[in-house]
Amino acid sequence: MENQTNGINSQKEENIGMAAGEIVTENYSNPPSQVNAGAITVVGGLAGGWKKSKWVCLLLWCFLGFVGGHKFYDGKIRTGLLYMFTLGLFFIGWIKDLFVILNRPNLYYV
Repeated sequence: MENQTNGINSQKEENIGMAAGEIVTENYSNPPSQVNAGAITVVGGLAGGWKKSKWVCLLLWCFLGFVGGHKFYDGKIRTGLLYMFTLGLFFIGWIKDLFVILNRPNLYYV
């Protein structure tokens, strides 16, 4: 829908339905840089989850990695249980995760 105000066309707006039944009007010409929608943070249009630290994950990998401590920290419960019962996928997955963790940014979202 477009409105005329003093001879100038206003920007296109659209109603977006939310899960809770809210209606949010979003202006597409100037999107917000950061929107917080409960537990999920949207930054620049990309959705993320909970903020995690690479160094906490690395410490958990060192001391509890063979039983999946770092996987539980990342919220990967099933993989954590698999690591717990197989001793880090017979230590092969545990070693692989060292390189995966070291290549992450300092703060990442899961």
